[in-house]
Amino acid sequence: MALVTANVWLGLLEWLIHAIIDEAKVRGKTTFVQDQALHIACKIVWLAYLVLSATYQHGSSISLWWR
Repeated sequence: MALVTANVWLGLLEWLIHAIIDEAKVRGKTTFVQDQALHIACKIVWLAYLVLSATYQHGSSISLWWR
């Protein structure tokens, strides 16, 4: 995440969330399927964040070439 967004704090936040999810699986608080669903949900949240932040910064056209 830090490489994609150039934001070290988002990279650290993603690492923390994944560590919490994996720790819950290791401790038996979630199943393998729940673990994978949480990881996929995280990816969806990050994608939504990237799209929304790009839209906010560049207007309705998120591509600099589509203006």
